[in-house]
Amino acid sequence: MNPHHVHRVDRPTIEAWVAEAGLVVEDYREADHIFSPFQPLFAHDSGWRHKVARVVSLSLGLVAAGVGRERWWRLNSFVGRTLGWKPSQAVFFVTAAQ
Repeated sequence: MNPHHVHRVDRPTIEAWVAEAGLVVEDYREADHIFSPFQPLFAHDSGWRHKVARVVSLSLGLVAAGVGRERWWRLNSFVGRTLGWKPSQAVFFVTAAQ
């Protein structure tokens, strides 16, 4: 129902949803802690906040491309742990419950 696909969930919530569906989380990873403080900007379709979000996204994307995937991943993890920022993305692999 959310046109921007912005949801605030955590691993326990995802695991509960997955279990409710009769599945099991086999692997779970979080990423993009650096985008955390900017997430509210990405929910705007127009105006100055939308423009700022585009600049932030492009700028961080260029930095990520410049430092490389592995360094960017480590930098994100470091920032997340150090500043207590939450991840802005999660990916998980599920299988059928036995």
